[in-house]
Amino acid sequence: MNCNVVDIKAQWLVVEFEIGGQLQRKYIPKAVHYTSVRGPTNIPLTILNRGLDYGNVDLMGSIGNELTIQVRDLQDQLRRSGLWTREDYKKNPQIVRSVVQKMTADTAMIIRAAMRDDKEIP
Repeated sequence: MNCNVVDIKAQWLVVEFEIGGQLQRKYIPKAVHYTSVRGPTNIPLTILNRGLDYGNVDLMGSIGNELTIQVRDLQDQLRRSGLWTREDYKKNPQIVRSVVQKMTADTAMIIRAAMRDDKEIP
C-alpha cells in the first residue's frame, strides 16, 4: 500500500496512509520495514494492520455519538490539519476551533475528550 514516512524514531517509522477515505498513522518497527528517509514508500497492508496506532486521541472512544456531526469525519479533518497527539491539541487549539466551526460543534468538549484518553505511545 502506498504510504508516506512522516517521522523516523530510534526503532520505529511513523507512516501515514489512507484507508476508506480516512487518514491513518501507524508506528511500524524498522525491523519489519527499514528505511532511513522520509517520504513515499510502499508497505504491505498486512504489516500496516499489525502496526501500532499513532496518536493518543480517540474521539470516537471519548465522545461517542454525543455530537451532531460524524465524529469519524471530525477526527479525520483534525488529523488532516496536523492534530495527532495530545500535545498537538494543546499547542493548536485554534485548529480545533477552526475545524469544529466548519463542522458546527463544541470545541471545549472535543479538547476535554482528547485530554481524557490515556493511551500510551512508544
